[in-house]
Amino acid sequence: METVTRSDKYFANGLDGLSEVQAVSTTTLGDNFYEHNGKKQDGYTYGDLRYVSVATDGVLSAAYSNGVTLQLYQIVLYEFPSKQNLRREGGNLFTQTRESGDPSSGAAGTGTFGTTQSNTLEQSNVDLAREFVNMITTQRGFQANSKSITTVDTMLETVINMKR
Repeated sequence: METVTRSDKYFANGLDGLSEVQAVSTTTLGDNFYEHNGKKQDGYTYGDLRYVSVATDGVLSAAYSNGVTLQLYQIVLYEFPSKQNLRREGGNLFTQTRESGDPSSGAAGTGTFGTTQSNTLEQSNVDLAREFVNMITTQRGFQANSKSITTVDTMLETVINMKR
């Protein structure tokens, strides 16, 4: 079996008369011909997502198993002229009001905007006063229930003693 590779210029009769056609490499293996235009892979091989990270400037990057790291998004930060006048919606959610002013947006680390940190936890956003009120209310309900059980137990004991 003989393998031959050659590259020739071919001419064809096109719409504009005699036109030169690009050279084509032909490989002959036995009776089979394989043609290719010399194209090569210009992309990445398949890769699984390994981890995601956020840089201090708010850029979200994804690292893949094929060694490629892509910058996907940038987190936008908003700043209000009067943070105290935002309306609290619950948890750590706030809504703009007329008094809070119009927000300005920007990237982390620019102007007056802070930076972002990856793999860290923010401070607790639990409303401690509300949680203490809920705990005290639950405790009072438990105490009231336990006193009613003690009262019913005492009444039953009195009824049983009267029957004797």
